[in-house]
Amino acid sequence: MTTTTIFSPLQLGPITLKNRIVFGPHATNQWPAHKADDRTTTYYERRARGGVGAIIIGGSEPDPKADYFPLNQPGMWTDDVIPGLERIAKAVHSHGCPLMIQLLHPGHMHNPTNSDDWIPAIAPSELPTVFPPAYSARKIEAGEIPDLVQLFASAALRAQEAGLDGVELQAAHGYLLGQFLSPIDNRRTDDYSVATIDNRSRITREIVKAIREACGAGFAIGVRLSIDEHLSFGSRPEDILLAGQAIAGAGTDYLSVSAGTYRSPHTMIPTRLTRDKGGYSIPMARRLKALVGETKVMVAGMLAEPAPMDEALAQGDMDAAVVVRQLIADSDYVAKISVPSGFDNVRPCLYLNQGCVARMLLGQRIECHANPEGFREVVPIRDGREELIVIGAGPAGLEAAHLAARAGFRVKVFERANEIGGQMRLMAKLPGVVDVTRWLEWAGRQLEENRVDLQLGVEVTSENIGTLGLEKASHVLLATGAKPVRDGSSALDARSIPGASAPHVLSYEEVLLRPDDTGRNVVIFDDLSDRIAPGIAKILAERGRHVTIVTRWQALGQVWLNLWAEAATVYRIMDELNVRIVPNCVVMQIETDLALAVNIYSSRITELRADTVVLATMRRSYSPLSDEVRERARRFSVIGDATVPRLIGEALRDARVAVERLVNDARARESK
Repeated sequence: MTTTTIFSPLQLGPITLKNRIVFGPHATNQWPAHKADDRTTTYYERRARGGVGAIIIGGSEPDPKADYFPLNQPGMWTDDVIPGLERIAKAVHSHGCPLMIQLLHPGHMHNPTNSDDWIPAIAPSELPTVFPPAYSARKIEAGEIPDLVQLFASAALRAQEAGLDGVELQAAHGYLLGQFLSPIDNRRTDDYSVATIDNRSRITREIVKAIREACGAGFAIGVRLSIDEHLSFGSRPEDILLAGQAIAGAGTDYLSVSAGTYRSPHTMIPTRLTRDKGGYSIPMARRLKALVGETKVMVAGMLAEPAPMDEALAQGDMDAAVVVRQLIADSDYVAKISVPSGFDNVRPCLYLNQGCVARMLLGQRIECHANPEGFREVVPIRDGREELIVIGAGPAGLEAAHLAARAGFRVKVFERANEIGGQMRLMAKLPGVVDVTRWLEWAGRQLEENRVDLQLGVEVTSENIGTLGLEKASHVLLATGAKPVRDGSSALDARSIPGASAPHVLSYEEVLLRPDDTGRNVVIFDDLSDRIAPGIAKILAERGRHVTIVTRWQALGQVWLNLWAEAATVYRIMDELNVRIVPNCVVMQIETDLALAVNIYSSRITELRADTVVLATMRRSYSPLSDEVRERARRFSVIGDATVPRLIGEALRDARVAVERLVNDARARESK
């Protein structure tokens, strides 16, 4: 396809974008002490080098008393931030890419417990904060608002002094400016009330005007809006459309359309379970464009596929696409889609929120579970004289194979199954993880393009290990993965469950491969607190089974689902399918037609009817021939789940680190 509109320039107020793809604002936690370091600069420079039309640094606080813990972002309240921003601006501008920064005041999203002097959160009205709910935010008095407006203007001046091209005001997602727009948070009766569109948008318009007066006409100003909060008691989309019209009239160069708040996080940073396709805000953006005249409109929300993006741009539904997660997964995304069939070469985002969103919410530097390359570079070094053998074609084996081949090694892969993927292939059978299949298809193409010798259906055994040439290889990587433990042992109780060896007890792997081989009454014992138990429950309940999930956690998926922004969707699905949840319990014994669950706090026992018991419990590394391989190989490493079971991102990181080590070792040998 030709992406003619995507790669047409766009005038955004005083700045010109060479194409219509914007690397959108997002928290990275790559700002130690609220200032940039070398890794921060590299992160943005790499995306600029990859061809994006513009970059917007994510939510940065203008108020020193409103630290948005645990998110660690630029401290725009102090001149100390300017030198680091200046370095980023020079690096980004060297690639012809404009750089902006988003100004975000958290309002009641500020956590007062993170402050040494317990500074309370502020908000339009005195109401309970969202996090933590035991506290209340202090109402901003009308006389304080001019000082608040000036904080934003001063922050914009600092951005301008650092050489940035503009700022974006964060009025979406339930932060302070969005709180003024919302009838949930705004109970005022003065000129900033929600009684009229003019009142509820007043503070945002005042900030736009103050920044324009301070920074002049040559500085771009944008505003981000949640066009639909997806809350029955929140702002109506029709009201936000009118508020956008009023804000555009204040001199805004563009509006950025997003959705959701932290009261509806599954709509704000969706996965494929919560949104089956991207571009869901485009219809509302089309309506907004009809109201705002020459003001440009950007749209965010799982936009990655070039064809529908280009169509929306060509039809005038939007002026630019805001892309974040796909550009984290592949910093060369824009350059790749600029050529015919280039999207096939884009390393897909998995939209699982495991390395980006979860780490962000934990206060850690974000990473990407689909691609650790954005943080570790491997440089091609050799001419194919050294051979690498990889045993296993799961995620770690696939990543190591194509990276090593790109670095110049001759690579051979042995995989006992008749298809690549390992546990990822199994994972692809869960609801809402379709992009896992896309990633595997991409990985398969990388093997082909880099001439990796992939031998499927070849299991390395004691009988054939001497015929596979392990002794001749420069290095052998064992990437045989992990398997679910079949005895029900868990992190709480490492002993086997009595009755776990019965024929009606299945591992989660067996059920995903053969979901029809279950009885009518199914009990799932969930110790993993991830997608597996609810995913299997959905599959089986839709097949007419009566499903009960026993979990030792206080809530289903307590550890991961909130961090992955899927909890609300999972709980809705479980309720609609009448899946019973038994929290705070472990399965202590399995009988012919019963599972006995014991409450870990009270020791009370509950009898649950069970024709089938499914164990979603621990996995164990699978490397039965590691000693024999080690004896035969000149150099030997174990990577991925064969080392210890973890998440996909850790397996891919293992592979990249291993290949870096191979490259460095090869260089050292060559230099002798």
